[in-house]
Amino acid sequence: MSKLLNVQLKTRFKNPFHNKREYEKIDMVSTYEYLTKNTLKHISGHYTGLCPFHEEDTPSFTIYPDTDSYFCFGCQASGSSSWLLKKLEEINGR
Repeated sequence: MSKLLNVQLKTRFKNPFHNKREYEKIDMVSTYEYLTKNTLKHISGHYTGLCPFHEEDTPSFTIYPDTDSYFCFGCQASGSSSWLLKKLEEINGR
């Protein structure tokens, strides 16, 4: 590989996220399923499952990928994907 090509690749891929919004966008569904070991059910554009913030038997936790947000109808927890990641990491002690 030539030195010029190597420099171009390093420059091009140094920061793969060119704006803050793209950087903050996290795959909420995969993050939720990985950190909680629960699965989500896809229903017409959003995902529902058990809330990781309180004990429950019926799903009340909803993730809205199109708006990059979540909401729990049981405990009223809500926020963005970055907030969800922060809270789930706190719960799991990571």
